[in-house]
Amino acid sequence: AMVYGAVQSHGGTIVVDSAPERGTQITIYIPAAPLPNKLAPPPAVHATPKRGRVLVVDDEPGIRNTSRRILERHGYEVVDAESGAQAIERFRANPDVVIVLDMSMPGMGGAECFRKLRAIDPGVRVLLVSGYAIQDEIRQCLQDGACGFVPKPFALSALLEAVDTIA
Repeated sequence: AMVYGAVQSHGGTIVVDSAPERGTQITIYIPAAPLPNKLAPPPAVHATPKRGRVLVVDDEPGIRNTSRRILERHGYEVVDAESGAQAIERFRANPDVVIVLDMSMPGMGGAECFRKLRAIDPGVRVLLVSGYAIQDEIRQCLQDGACGFVPKPFALSALLEAVDTIA
């Protein structure tokens, strides 16, 4: 799911060729970036104004890192956590955040983490993300005050749009 989302967000595609007793071949196509022109002046660098803080909670490092990069590129200060317990600890230290919370994590799952975050701050702003979560859990968290849900694999633009809306 993570690879598919990253490839799609870069305008690429994935081709899978599989057959019994022959194996599987997966080919990823990503458009080539133009080579830099050494004679061209460097592009102007504009500082992106800070738009707020985001706590990204996901047990998959690739998703945390990709989410961090896209959010930071768009002006957010990002803190991350790899578990529900770590998310609660980081939220206590940085309560003024939008939380991007994976629903499917080992140990403390997203629904339990959401309940504990709400116990600390009933106004906590949480965006749920998941590719495998039980729909009843998502529905209940949304009824209990979660701000939205983005299914995985998500396009990075969908994540950014949802965070922008909540922030």
